[in-house]
Amino acid sequence: MSGIYGKAVGWTHTYGLIEWMDSSGKYHLGWAHSSSIKRVTPEEWKGESGL
Repeated sequence: MSGIYGKAVGWTHTYGLIEWMDSSGKYHLGWAHSSSIKRVTPEEWKGESGL
């Protein structure tokens, strides 16, 4: 699975506000359409930033 692994920090019915760190360690914050967001289990989580 490819994509961004981040943490939802806010949401509406149609969008989620996601924070994540890219591979260089740069922090990002952005809106994603809810159809693009998948909730993952702890076993599926591949984030390394500790967010």
